[in-house]
This record gives sequence, structure tokens and C-alpha cells, in this order.
Amino acid sequence: MEALPTVHSGMMSRVSVDARVRSLPLSQLTPLRHASLSDSFAWPYRIHLSSRRRSNCTSHAYAPSQAVRLFPLRASAVADAVEVTESLEPNSRVKLSVKVAPKICKENYEFVLKELSRRTKVPGFQVGKTIPEPVLVNFVGKDKIKIAAIEAVLRNTLPQALSSVAGRALKDSEHIVTSLDDLKSCFSPSSVFSYDVVVDVVPEVKWTSPEVYKKLKVSVEIDDEAVYHNAAEAEFKSRYKELGSLRVVQDGVIEMGDVVILDVSCNRVNDDGSEGEQILSAEQKGTKIQLCV
Repeated sequence: MEALPTVHSGMMSRVSVDARVRSLPLSQLTPLRHASLSDSFAWPYRIHLSSRRRSNCTSHAYAPSQAVRLFPLRASAVADAVEVTESLEPNSRVKLSVKVAPKICKENYEFVLKELSRRTKVPGFQVGKTIPEPVLVNFVGKDKIKIAAIEAVLRNTLPQALSSVAGRALKDSEHIVTSLDDLKSCFSPSSVFSYDVVVDVVPEVKWTSPEVYKKLKVSVEIDDEAVYHNAAEAEFKSRYKELGSLRVVQDGVIEMGDVVILDVSCNRVNDDGSEGEQILSAEQKGTKIQLCV
């Protein structure tokens, strides 16, 4: 798929559009900070989107410079305003067609304008004061504002869109497959906003013919039944002792099946047979020995 400039939020870049690019997993959104552009703003993450058109020139993609907090929306409000349709794709993939209600688009668009008005230095206006929308749009650029609003909508609605495949989706496999041009042409504060996400899911395993396995019988030949019986009995006793608690026996002799805890110390023997110096490397405490039956 031929692509137009990839949009990078948080930095300014020159992107050759005579190249092939592919959509990037949303999980690879990378925090960015860049303070060189005073006439724009940025979300703290970047989203890479591709376009279908082709050009032989070099284009510029300008990204926001200062991090803007994510517009907070209640989960219930998002759930009521997002419609998701699932469709199966080849190779164990699911496409989620997402439709976002106009009220979410409007809220995010207005929030972007508010943040821009608060952060942008426009000649003739004090920083932090409300700037008329036409002046702000003309100064910052309509395209930049629209892209920022699209990012805000995506970040607020993607968790809800992906919730239906949360138990099946493979980690870091989600991709926005709708091109940037289509997103921009589709977005309006007063209209339904649509985009598609593709995610890899765990393959569903199905028997080719369940009837074949209904009367299936498996037989195992045993040479000596006693050998397997004794091995199973020994394994059972071993597991039983591992889970059981030990009881100290005050009197009596050691019997088979008991567990003995020893403190071991060693000394060298002198030439005359007397006890010599201690061998520290051979010293052990709390050594557990099990007397097997």
C-alpha cells in the first residue's frame, strides 16, 4: 500500500511519500516530548497511520510540540456512544468496524480547541485567554486541529472497541487499518466518526469430524503390571510426604519410610589417629534424608 506522510505526534519530521509504510501496532505508541514548536501542541503519544494515495514529492508532517492530557470521558459515556461490528478475516484475524457518536467527536474537538487556546501564543492575545475559534484555526492550521481531535477520539474509544476481543486478542497485534486521509475526510464534530481496527486472535480449534472420535478407544500394553503398580505407589507416597507435615519421634529407632534431619560436620584425622582440624567445606546443617521403602 503506497502511503502519504506518516503523522508523528510530538516531533517535526520530513517524510518522503514515495515509500511504502505499514500501519503500526497501537501498543508501540511511544512517549515523546519536543518544545521547539510554539505554535502547535501534541498528545504525549504518537499514532502512525497510512494513506492510499501516491505522490512523487517530499511532504512535511508537522506534529504537536507540547503534551496535552487526554480528555477524560466516563467509561459508561463511551460505551453508550461507541458501536462495534465484528467480522472475521483470514489468518485468525478479526476486523472491528467502529462507529463513534457525534457527541464524543464534538466533546473531543472542543477540548482540543480549549487546550490550544490555553497553550498557543497568538500575537495580540494573552497566553491562557480564550482565543476566537476562527483566529485559532487560522493560526494553528485546520489540518493540525483535525488530526489532534482524531487522536483524542481514537484514544478515548479504542479501549471500548477492543473490549469485545480482550480475551481472544494476541498481545500487541492491533492495527488501525483506516488510512489517515479517510480518517480526516470522515471526521466532523457533528457527524458519526468511523474507523476500522484489525486484531490477531487465538485460532479456534475444531474437530474435522466429531463423530470420528466418539467411539475412539485407546489401549496400552503393559508387560509387567506389578512394576507399574509399584512405581505408581512409590510416586503416590512421595507426593503424600511432600504435602504432609513431619512429626518428631522422641524414642525408638529409625525405620524405613522415615525422614531423618542431620547436621553434618567433618574433621581431619591426624597421623596418630587423633581428631584434627575441622573441614568447613564439608559442614552441612539441616540435611534431609528420606529412607525409601
